[in-house]
Amino acid sequence: MDSDKSELRWGVAQRLDFIEFRLFWEGRVNRSDLMEQFGLSVNQASADLNRYIGFAPENMVYDKRNI
Repeated sequence: MDSDKSELRWGVAQRLDFIEFRLFWEGRVNRSDLMEQFGLSVNQASADLNRYIGFAPENMVYDKRNI
């Protein structure tokens, strides 16, 4: 995932690193994790998850159901 990430703003890169960390250590991440950690809106958290999938689509499956 690091190949294209070097051109991102620092804050975005930090959030993507957080997503990757949670996936590696806990096997899951959700919007509320990002919202709590970084004070994001629902839309921004969703955008970050989708951006992560763009960089590493094989690393996670994004369940977009509203549970």
